[in-house]
Amino acid sequence: TCCGCGAVHDMPLWKRVMVCECGVVLDRDRNSAVNIMVRFLSQNALWTGYRQFAGNLRKTGLGLPEVPVHS
Repeated sequence: TCCGCGAVHDMPLWKRVMVCECGVVLDRDRNSAVNIMVRFLSQNALWTGYRQFAGNLRKTGLGLPEVPVHS
C-alpha cells in the first residue's frame, strides 16, 4: 500500500522499491514503516496528542526526507 495515496500494489519479495503512479518512490521497508506509523497515529490520536493530524496524513503528505533508493 502506497503511503502517499493508499493505492495497493502487489509486489514480489525480491522487489525492494515501491513505485506508485502518484509519484512516491520509496524503499519497501520505509514505505511499510510509514504505513505503520500512519495506522498507529490514526488509531491512537486521542491518547498521543496527534489528534490534529488524524485523518489528514495521506491528504497532506508526510514530508518525507529525500533518501537515495538503491535498486
